[in-house]
Amino acid sequence: MSAPNPSHEDVPWTPKTGMLTYLPLPWLPYAELMRLHRPVGIMSVFFPYLFGSLVAACVSLPTIKPRWLLARCTYLFIAAFILRSAGCTWNDIADRDLDRLVVRTRLRPMARRAISLFAAYLFTAAQVAIWLGLLSQMLPRSWLLYAAPLLFLVWLYPFAKRFTDFAQIVLGVTLGWGVLIGAAAIGSDILAMGASDQHTGLLGLYLIYVVCSVIHDTVYAHQDVRDDMKAGIGSMAVRWLHSTKPFLWTFAVAQVGLLWAVGGCMRAGMWYYCIAVGENGTVLSAMISQLDLSDSRSCLWWFQTGSLLIGGSISVGLLGEYFARLRI
Repeated sequence: MSAPNPSHEDVPWTPKTGMLTYLPLPWLPYAELMRLHRPVGIMSVFFPYLFGSLVAACVSLPTIKPRWLLARCTYLFIAAFILRSAGCTWNDIADRDLDRLVVRTRLRPMARRAISLFAAYLFTAAQVAIWLGLLSQMLPRSWLLYAAPLLFLVWLYPFAKRFTDFAQIVLGVTLGWGVLIGAAAIGSDILAMGASDQHTGLLGLYLIYVVCSVIHDTVYAHQDVRDDMKAGIGSMAVRWLHSTKPFLWTFAVAQVGLLWAVGGCMRAGMWYYCIAVGENGTVLSAMISQLDLSDSRSCLWWFQTGSLLIGGSISVGLLGEYFARLRI
């Protein structure tokens, strides 16, 4: 049975794959908006929260207890899950007309009109309200100072591709904000903090995640680069279509160098340098060397696998550093 024509005014077709097969039919478009069938993306939002919380735990005095840190990180994961879902929903609302022009996205719920625009707005508002409630519990005094800039960036990102080829940088700045929220949830409020090595380390991690996001989202964008060019959609993949590999190598070197510098600010030990820095260099080298930018399956695989390995290695390196200091 062939897929329906996506240009039809009301496409009644809903894909059911993975965990979506367990949901009632009326829920499926909303689950698709939340990207429940693509859980890897949750970690892309959660990793910066985790980085910030682990750095804050490493340098905090008195020492943060593991049980309390775990509880905070669990809370942060829930917040990241909700924000990622809200961001994806808003992205599909804003991009509903552009998505119909791209083969990979033409059957997303908003593009195929499976959900009314009013219902999608309400769904987005409900998710944002839940996230704000969670943030207000974690950061009772300064939650609005962290929430307002991030919500503006989440609102802005879908439109960036319409006026710039650097939407990946906007995405990185948006996702990286989680580093500051994660640190604040542990008690390191960078907005109220004076100049210090801890301040520099957190800002360094923020910049690292911007670079990391640019690398991975540029790889991801190569899946649609031909359709994007036809539709007039901007991206760094479009801008550097014929020189993407040198571009990726440059950013990879910058990422590893920044990780090394952050380690110096933290006065980190071997756990951090061997895993967070060393494995990052290894994974980035393997990814860029083996990536086939002309093959959408290769781009998707390396986007998913590379982001998990790189985010995971930084997390494990920071976690090892935390436990090493805990014993001291």
